[in-house]
Amino acid sequence: MKHHTPHRLVRRSILTLLQGGLLCAQIPIAALGQMAPATGKNAATVPGIAVPGKTNATITEFEVPGEGAKPEGIFSSKHDGFTWYTAEGANEIGRFDPKKKAFEQFHLRPGTRPSTLVEHSGSGVQSTLYFASRDGGYIGEFDPNTRDVREFRIPGGKARLESLGFDHNGVIWFTVAKAEPPEFPQGSKVGRLNLFSSEIRTADVPTRNASPYGLAVNSKGTIFFTERDTARIGSVEADPMKVREYLLPKAGIGVEGLTITPDDALWFTDGARGYLGRFEPETGKFDEWSSPSGRGSRPGPIASIGGVVWYIETGTKPNMLVRFDTASDQFQSWAIPDNATVGHLYAESDSTLWLSLPASNHIAQVKVEAAK
Repeated sequence: MKHHTPHRLVRRSILTLLQGGLLCAQIPIAALGQMAPATGKNAATVPGIAVPGKTNATITEFEVPGEGAKPEGIFSSKHDGFTWYTAEGANEIGRFDPKKKAFEQFHLRPGTRPSTLVEHSGSGVQSTLYFASRDGGYIGEFDPNTRDVREFRIPGGKARLESLGFDHNGVIWFTVAKAEPPEFPQGSKVGRLNLFSSEIRTADVPTRNASPYGLAVNSKGTIFFTERDTARIGSVEADPMKVREYLLPKAGIGVEGLTITPDDALWFTDGARGYLGRFEPETGKFDEWSSPSGRGSRPGPIASIGGVVWYIETGTKPNMLVRFDTASDQFQSWAIPDNATVGHLYAESDSTLWLSLPASNHIAQVKVEAAK
């Protein structure tokens, strides 16, 4: 375990005028971690387009300790008030105190490569954290009180885990990317981990090489997931483990992130075509909106608070933070400073978001308020 006071803090303010473009406050220049070259699917290829609106956003970045730490998964704990993240490049879980602006790091064993991170709030002083080992084929349990780590290995051969999420009964659900033999002989599955019995059950997705990715739970407890390499969204029943697929009505859709609003509508990012989509599984109703930066913008990470959907355009330079009001169908967007690339997005509340910026080795807090 290592404890750090903030050795480098970079504050960036981006204010949006009520009837105008972006008014940028002075941005101090700070040394960032080495920027990994963007290639292939994550390459930035189109200019980001800022859409003005009625909301102000202030983005404050904090450099993560350790060169090449590569923060990925991130969330703000409702239990202890800290912001937790995974440092995939350092094999660590990190904790950030927003009040003291201080970091603390917890080491995992070599080769863990922790990615997605979720919280299970118990009755203790702190909650228990669960992370996916991206290449290790297991889900890890981390107790911040004891620093103990327990591993739950996915049966049937090594698999590449993507997303984690809890249902209403405290069961962890996870998605498994498509198989890539010989290193990852199994794939295109969705599974569940019962923490009481340690039982892990998986189900194959009917469509071959679907590559399940994003995951979300609706108000009724139904598990939904995206299929990254098909134009489908899936759902799964807990008992028996039965998968149902919904074919979306547009050719070429590449479904990435997934979030569910209070009306149980599914909102997803279409990274292949540059769209934000909405789908109602019970009625089959489908709607979509072109993302502000258009085709090539590759919308990716997504989250929602109430009737507002937030997501990241990952194919733009710079990456863009996008807000969509589901009541008015209005977009607004902001540039991520210094051409940083966003890994994950977490919506803490209607006034606070958190971002991981793996290439520049930062995490960022976004404070949101109505324009005055």
